[in-house]
Parts: sequence; structure tokens; C-alpha cells
Amino acid sequence: MSILRFTFAFTSILLFTSTLGYASLQDGVSAFRSGNYELALKNFIPEASQGNPRAQFYLGVIHNFGLGVSQDYKEAVKWYQMAADQGDPEAQNSLGRMYLTGLGVTWSYRKAMEWYEKSAHQGYADSQNSLGKMYLEGRTVPRDDEEAVKWFQLAAEQGDVEAESVLGMLYLTGRGVPKDETKAMELFQKAASQSSTNTQLILSKMFYLGIDGFQDDVQTIKQLLRAADHGNMDAQRSLGGVYYLGLKVPQDYQQSVKWFQLAASQGDPEAQSILGLLYLTGQGVTKDSKLAAKWFQLAGAQEDIEAQNSLGRMYLAGEGVVQNDKLAAKWFRLAAEQNSNEAQFNLGLLYLAGRGVPQDKQESAKWFRLAADQGYAGVQNSSDEMYAFGNTAIPEGKAAAAYSLAQLLSTDVDAPPEIKPSKFNETLDAYIN
Repeated sequence: MSILRFTFAFTSILLFTSTLGYASLQDGVSAFRSGNYELALKNFIPEASQGNPRAQFYLGVIHNFGLGVSQDYKEAVKWYQMAADQGDPEAQNSLGRMYLTGLGVTWSYRKAMEWYEKSAHQGYADSQNSLGKMYLEGRTVPRDDEEAVKWFQLAAEQGDVEAESVLGMLYLTGRGVPKDETKAMELFQKAASQSSTNTQLILSKMFYLGIDGFQDDVQTIKQLLRAADHGNMDAQRSLGGVYYLGLKVPQDYQQSVKWFQLAASQGDPEAQSILGLLYLTGQGVTKDSKLAAKWFQLAGAQEDIEAQNSLGRMYLAGEGVVQNDKLAAKWFRLAAEQNSNEAQFNLGLLYLAGRGVPQDKQESAKWFRLAADQGYAGVQNSSDEMYAFGNTAIPEGKAAAAYSLAQLLSTDVDAPPEIKPSKFNETLDAYIN
């Protein structure tokens, strides 16, 4: 065989083998995108074993997210590393994220940044955006707003939605760039056009406030509706409030309930608490104390103060729930510990009466004083009420009744007859009802 013929035959074999490898990789990618991960694995494994960085990257993704296999972060890192070492920018970005989160590797901001930089310098937008955030927040490197802007700009030029939104906020506030509300609006509109719900929400607020002359009631509601329709629970809650108050739209309690319900169903505690109040009062819905208690429970478990305080009152009164002083005290305490002055006052009442908690004048005084120091004025100072104590000096701006009672109870003097439990329980029942 001549050298020419041998060379031709050898080249043909190489081209044929290369074509087979390309076809195998493409078959794997097609199977991956269609959700057939078993077939994707069969195609990727031989390619990855022969050093194909794209096949290695896809194997990393499969193991990272447990697609058709048991989730295994270390195995994912192994394949990401192989592909990243060969310069695959997407694998480098993924490896940076693993170091940033500490999944499958020892957590390291420094290594995360190293891999993000390698990827970003190859023009990978997600890594450029991540670098921008690290410089903006001063993670691993000194905070540098101008350097952050540089990376956000590069990512935004490729249409990265998050980078467009963050860059818009930087122009709006003048961080790292001269303040430019018009430029901010342009960037927000680009991001919003790609269904960025957070940006749509920002745009709605800008149109509502009329920033840089952009006041527009129609756009305010339009952008809010776009974000809400795409499932943004902040937008859904805000839209509920818009219809409840009749801001820029006719007041409509039923529409208000609809949007609060959607946000509450996604777990938004504020919407859950408001929905509880609507069911408790019967605004836009049939009054239902049990359903109100359900929503208050969900919100209260997420530390919503208003819901916790409402549950305390419901358990104390037995409204929508079985009457239970101990549970009333539990919910009042949770809200009181978050500095709710109303809950602090209510808890003080329970300690004074010994309802749901041991009767304790000193503990009662402590909670009354905390409520008074925050200006709680739930009960007014009057000579014909149980909280009147002669000429006791009351500091200006304090809740007179609670402060007077706290002063009295913090001494060793026995409480006068008018605040003994029998009288107090009557007043407490009147207070909660």
C-alpha cells in the first residue's frame, strides 16, 4: 500500500470515528433535553471517558441534580472538574457554584471566584454576573462597585436578565456609575420584557412613584399584573392590597381576596395574615372564624406578628378555635418577643390574671413596661377605670395606664382591690371582646 493510500485510509478512519463521536454526543444531548436521562447516560459515558468535555459537563449535571441516577455531588464535581480543566466555560461556572455552596467540595469563596473568573473571561454571562455580585458584596475581594458594574455590563450585553436588573438598580441608586434614572428604566424594561417578575415589580413601583417623570397609572397596574400573572407572590400580595384600598383601580374586595389567596397559597406570611383578617371580618368573603384561624396559624408559624397576636386573641376568646388560655399565652409571647407592644400588653394582662400562665405581678410588670416604653396606648388613664392610681407621675409619650400599673407592680406594695383577679378577669374579657 502506498503512503498516499495509507494516509487517505487512516484519515478516513479518523474522520469516521470523529463523526461517530459527534453523533453520539448529539444523541446524548437530544435525549437529555427530552428528559430521557437513561439514554443520555448511555451516550455520554463513552464520550466522557474519551475526554469529551461537553459529555463530561452533562454527566456532571446529571449527577448534580439526580437526573435518572441517585444525586451525588462528589460525582458531579468529578465530571465538572474534568470538563473545566479542559476549558469548558459552562463546567467552570458550575464548578464555581459548587465551591460557592460547598456541595461535593470543601466550601471556598476563593476557589469559586477562580473558576468564575476563568469562565467569565471566556464570555460566559452567568459567571460574569456571579463575579459582579461578588465584587458588589465584597466577598473574597474588597468591595468594588465599579468592577462589579464592569462584569454586570458584560453579562447584560448578552441579555442576562439578572445582570440587567441589578445594573438598572445600580444606575437608579448611583452605585459604581453616575446616577441615571433614564438608563435604569431602559435596563428594567429590557429585563421585564424577558419575564423577569422582580423587575416587573420594580417597574410598577417606578411608574407609581413617577421616578424621573415616568409616572403612569396604566403601566403601574400593567407591570404589577404581569409579575403577578407569572406567579410573583410579592406582586400578588401587592395587587391584593391595590384592590383592597382601591389604588389606581376601583376598590374590589373579591379581586383583593383572589390575589391575596394566590400569594398565601405560595406561602407568603403577610398575605396569609391579611387573608386571615379578611375571613375574620367577612370582607370580600363569607365570614369564617375557623378559616381565619387556619390562615393565622400558617402565618404565625412563619413569625408574622399580626397573625400571632390575632391567634392569641382568638384562643383567649374561643373564636374559631377551642378556647385555650395556654395557647393564647403561647401566641402572645411569640409576638411579644418580636417586640409587638400590643402582644406585650396582652401577655402582661395574662400574667396579672394568672390565665394560661402562673399569676406573677413582677412578670406582668415587666411586659407592661416593655409595652409602655414602645408607646402602647391600648387602655387610657382615667380616674374611673381600674388602671387609675391617683397622682402617679407619667412620663410624656408613655402609655399612661400600662406604665402606672408597671410602676405599682414593680414595688412590694400589694395590689389594690380594684386590680384583684376577680375584677380583672371581667375587664380582660371585656377587653378581648
